[in-house]
Amino acid sequence: MAISREHKIAQQQKRSESLLINQKNQSKMSKVFVAFFSAVIFSVSSVAYAQGFSMNISAAPQFSFVRNIDDSDPTLDKQATFKPRVGIGIAYQFAQGTGLELDVLYSWQGQKYRTNGVERNQKINYVKVPVLFSYVAAPKSKVSFVGKIGPQLSFLTTSKLTDGNDNDVISDTDDRFEDVGFGGVVVAGAQIRLSSRLVLEPSVWFDNEFTNAESENFRTLPVRRESRHNMTTGLQLQLIYKFDKK
Repeated sequence: MAISREHKIAQQQKRSESLLINQKNQSKMSKVFVAFFSAVIFSVSSVAYAQGFSMNISAAPQFSFVRNIDDSDPTLDKQATFKPRVGIGIAYQFAQGTGLELDVLYSWQGQKYRTNGVERNQKINYVKVPVLFSYVAAPKSKVSFVGKIGPQLSFLTTSKLTDGNDNDVISDTDDRFEDVGFGGVVVAGAQIRLSSRLVLEPSVWFDNEFTNAESENFRTLPVRRESRHNMTTGLQLQLIYKFDKK
């Protein structure tokens, strides 16, 4: 009985020692894990701080237009089409107020029109990727002029035709439009420094697609139909966070 009791006590001591060792190892691994990720975060922040990067979020109420010479028929009454746009982006600030900006935007677009008393709404939604060269006249001032210009790619996501009550007439019209479009962007506005790192940028945005938005495989179109181009213009509000204090 004594031997059995001593054996049990020895086993319990071994279990306790093993548990204590495991706890120490887990604690050590946790510290290493935290230290590693802290170092990664610090390194990324240091690089961003040193190189003048910034990130932004944006939103814009915009007017959307679909231009085509063949749509100048007097029986076709195009109406103002009001749509939103949202996005995120990153930018790199060079010296003397110049920089480069890359945005990813989701844009609701299209064209409302009335023909023979019937209202229709052609909805066309895109993911847009503009690459913009930017210029800030006085980067260190409280308020400064900012201008941007550059190319833009547009990727078709969804499209459909609805009536005046937003009921689907044709639920999928993707075959009428090209999957990818190429265009240009011009932006003019002001930068308002809210703090050393936070900037508010109201601006007027204009973009125009150079390529034909309509698919050449859309068989119901006239043989010599002119190209169709998407265009939007609106007031953009962008909130910028700078990783450095330039």
